Amino acid sequence: MQNRRWGGILDWLAPRACLVCRGRAGRMGGEGDADLCAACHDQLPRSGIQCPVCAVAADQPRACGACLARPPAFASVFAPFPWDEPLAGWVRAYKYAPRPDLGRTLARLLAMEWQCRGLPRPDALAPVPLHPRRTAGRGFSQPAELARLIGRHTGIAVRHDLLRRTVHTPPQVRLSQRARSLNVKGAFQAAPAAAAIRHIALVDDVLTTGSTAHECARTLRKAGAGRVDVWVVARP
Repeated sequence: MQNRRWGGILDWLAPRACLVCRGRAGRMGGEGDADLCAACHDQLPRSGIQCPVCAVAADQPRACGACLARPPAFASVFAPFPWDEPLAGWVRAYKYAPRPDLGRTLARLLAMEWQCRGLPRPDALAPVPLHPRRTAGRGFSQPAELARLIGRHTGIAVRHDLLRRTVHTPPQVRLSQRARSLNVKGAFQAAPAAAAIRHIALVDDVLTTGSTAHECARTLRKAGAGRVDVWVVARP
């Protein structure tokens, strides 16, 4: 309550600007609000019909050919926004600039979309872990901060202890899908505590080929975890 009171005072003294129109950002319901006005928030592009498993854009709401041929270890992907501007630019800046302040907007948007759609509530959020060397290079762990903020909005417990990255792998961004799969194979280790969690949502900023998410989910499932979903802000 004290933090919200101070947050309101600071917003009144120095109101935050909307990331799109640069007008005054509105209060969208809760601590750590998105830096958007209500009009720009409503105009953001939302994802259309998607594969119910990997969330790739589709013509029909059924599993895509890739998921039918090689089912991933995760049950489903929640990706409420397409890889379009302005979301794509915000994710890139959050990830590489780095702009940790954008995390509150991305987290708030994802949490609001989850709440509006009435999707199943996971027992825990688990950020996709970065290797300590990667975290040091970027200055902070983007998935961990995103999960922390989403947990604050949703009240879902954030478990940083369930999964860790044990191998420092090259960046995935310029690799082919097959190379990405090989790059992350065996790169993660799950804690025994994962076996007690019936439903885990892996949190990351974006999902491209799904190789990292698959390997994380496979590692958690192998350790005894139940259902593993993936929550990301955007999906190309």
